[in-house]
Amino acid sequence: MFYRMEVLPLERERSGEIATSIRLLKLKYFFEKNNTASLLNIKQMAKNIDSLGIIPARFGSTRFPGKPLADIGGQSMIRRVVGQVVRSSLSEVIVATDDDRIFRHVEASNNRVTMTSPFHKSGTGRCAEVAAREEFRSVKWVVNIQGDEPFIQPSQIDHLLSFLKNNSQFDIATPAFPLSDRDQLSDPHIVKTVFDKNNRALYFSRSPIPFLKKTTEENKPPNVTFYKHIGIYAFKKEVL
Repeated sequence: MFYRMEVLPLERERSGEIATSIRLLKLKYFFEKNNTASLLNIKQMAKNIDSLGIIPARFGSTRFPGKPLADIGGQSMIRRVVGQVVRSSLSEVIVATDDDRIFRHVEASNNRVTMTSPFHKSGTGRCAEVAAREEFRSVKWVVNIQGDEPFIQPSQIDHLLSFLKNNSQFDIATPAFPLSDRDQLSDPHIVKTVFDKNNRALYFSRSPIPFLKKTTEENKPPNVTFYKHIGIYAFKKEVL
């Protein structure tokens, strides 16, 4: 599977370099002020990172603009997602966004966040940009966690990552669970999937698979289990 990266204008690259330099200086100042680590320690820690969780988040959603900052029980969507993901076994977790509002919001909660190109057509492209950076050169596995999964369980991430690590024949893995709620069959916000006997995904759809004219219990084909896709993807880094 290949993803074509958009080429950024030179001035954007320069702006990105300047912003990165400023953040590095701030990081250096923090560690020196608190006397907790040195830049050599930071570089050494980076060498030990083998798995990276990236949460792509954009403000301009067509269906729900500003969704990452939407309030869910007194806490924003993106902060809830981050709170769940950091409890997993991932070596590092970072939010990737092209929106300054999201950047400032995540940064204010002392979680890692980075700015990316605004030209990506998908969250996967945003993840590929971040994973390719020098600081993540030691990373072998990248997990893309969608920014609208506030109830994602750390165990789901761990099981997915473990599966990919222990099954070298697969380059990408993503989870699916039996769909028990019949009302979700016709819900376009619930992505359904179908896979072959070797658990290789064939395709995904917002419609029931197989398609049903009426999503009633009586209309369900016998001996058919419908599967709901969960929005996390684990990649071998080299396939991004």
